[in-house]
Amino acid sequence: MKIPDYTQNFLNALKHAPDRSVLNTPIEDLRADSVKSVAMCGVGHQDVFHVEDFYVESSKHKNPLKSRFYLPTSDAKKLIIYIHGGGWCRGSIDTYDTHLRDMANRTGMGVLSVEYGLAPENPFPTGLYDVVDVYLWVKNT
Repeated sequence: MKIPDYTQNFLNALKHAPDRSVLNTPIEDLRADSVKSVAMCGVGHQDVFHVEDFYVESSKHKNPLKSRFYLPTSDAKKLIIYIHGGGWCRGSIDTYDTHLRDMANRTGMGVLSVEYGLAPENPFPTGLYDVVDVYLWVKNT
């Protein structure tokens, strides 16, 4: 059985990932490593029917929370709220853009990605509260 390309890309990324201790590495370096690793695991850029950035009011921040909505077709009826990986301290909606376009196209569902506040600048559980704010906005809209 052939390993799918995206799985092979992930395995290749693991081979080339820096061997760093998260306890002794500056957060900026860990974030840069994360962007590179995610990019190595991805599929090519895909078009979707509609992509839109918008902002949701935050209960914890002065500024609203950036979110990005991916609509694969004009008649998509379901929604995935995507909370990107990174242990609440790495990643962004831009880091996972290619993956979320693919997810929307493969599932036929709308995908909403949340730009939550990252630690250490926004100590945990602030990012979780950000996600809840977006969830409540979706639920009440």
